[in-house]
Amino acid sequence: MTEMYVPTREPSLEEVASRLAGVPLERLSGLRAKQPFASDGPWLDPAAASMLHRVAQNGRIGRLERSGNGPSIKVLADAGLLDSAGRLTAGGRVITRPLDQPAAVLHFRASSLGQATELQVWLDGTNALMLAGPSAGVLASPSEKPADTAGKLQLKFVSLHELFPVLAAWLGISPAWNLPVSPAAFPVEILNERHRDSGAPLPEGADEALAYAWSQPWFLWHLVMDPATGEGVGYLNAGGAGHYRVVADEDQATLASIPSANVYRHLVDLVESVRFQRPPRFA
Repeated sequence: MTEMYVPTREPSLEEVASRLAGVPLERLSGLRAKQPFASDGPWLDPAAASMLHRVAQNGRIGRLERSGNGPSIKVLADAGLLDSAGRLTAGGRVITRPLDQPAAVLHFRASSLGQATELQVWLDGTNALMLAGPSAGVLASPSEKPADTAGKLQLKFVSLHELFPVLAAWLGISPAWNLPVSPAAFPVEILNERHRDSGAPLPEGADEALAYAWSQPWFLWHLVMDPATGEGVGYLNAGGAGHYRVVADEDQATLASIPSANVYRHLVDLVESVRFQRPPRFA
């Protein structure tokens, strides 16, 4: 007879979610820290990032470009992208191919308590090249201290099979209990004030779910769908309270609680719509 495993202790509970649901709900809010965004790639300042773009197109650094660009060249050479003659290495050619021949380009803008960050992604038919600022796990975690990387973006190279889990890690999409809030709509300025200051007052008549979301570390992210206007799709990552779709209509903001699995599906659909130049299908 097969023995059945019985845990010796009960799991920790997500107290607010359990109280609002009326049933015991396991604590999920610590899982994001176990699925962090990570990269071993170099941090590139704007000059090094610009050099990377140029060398991706030309295959090498011209003689005139060497003057004054020593630090940028060294960063790319130390990363194994350039050889001693300033030419792309074999690995460098593979890594920079999405930059030279992109099938699609993605741009995420995000912020947490006034600290802005971004993620740029170039896709070809096989791989993706990323230039990433500090992730949700760094900016929105009280225990994490951002490295001294002001104005820099970190290079990361992944296959398309790895792309969506890596995007989810950078955005901080992780399991969470779905907690609709009331009021769900209030003035945009109230939302902006809370985004700038974690001690900002709650909207009038806020219920316990909104108070809980208000108390969590925030990471507001936006996938730009129209580079010409900057318009796109925005979400609020409210830590243990999960993700909320943010829709602004003139001076009103609406927070719609979305299960993490659906946020992930929406992300996949949006990226695929850019990649294959089709309208989004997610409702």
